[in-house]
Amino acid sequence: MQVSTPIEIVERLSGPTFAVRTGLWLAHRTVLLQPKDSAARLGIDAKDIREPIQAALPSGTRFLGLSTSGLIRALDTLCVAPSGSNCLLIYNLDLLIARLYRQDRLEFWRTVFDGFPHRQRALLFLMPLGADHLIPLSQTLEAWRQDGRLAVEPATK
Repeated sequence: MQVSTPIEIVERLSGPTFAVRTGLWLAHRTVLLQPKDSAARLGIDAKDIREPIQAALPSGTRFLGLSTSGLIRALDTLCVAPSGSNCLLIYNLDLLIARLYRQDRLEFWRTVFDGFPHRQRALLFLMPLGADHLIPLSQTLEAWRQDGRLAVEPATK
């Protein structure tokens, strides 16, 4: 299977095929700067991953103390929050992933690929194209592609 388009991924994730309904979209900066517009074109809602994490912080907290489990809890919060669509475009994930240690990043991507089953909403993760240190390793990325859950923006002209 070749790399999918974002709309193909949304259609696949919205159907009954996958127990783990997550997808990965590697996009150019222009898409990253306007995630809500991109989500609207796909017919889904867009959610900033930072919001549930910030909302859960105790008053006066100075440091985030970010972890893989904290990111997963934030995604769970977004999966059950009221929304108009059954698929969410998750943006600003790159900002949080960059704060994790390498091993924690690998654990995060493994978890959302195969250890995040039966959530109320599908999730399409928006990540910057070319940020190879933030995205899954090549063999893991290949698994996303083979499953039809990877979209990569074509090169701009």
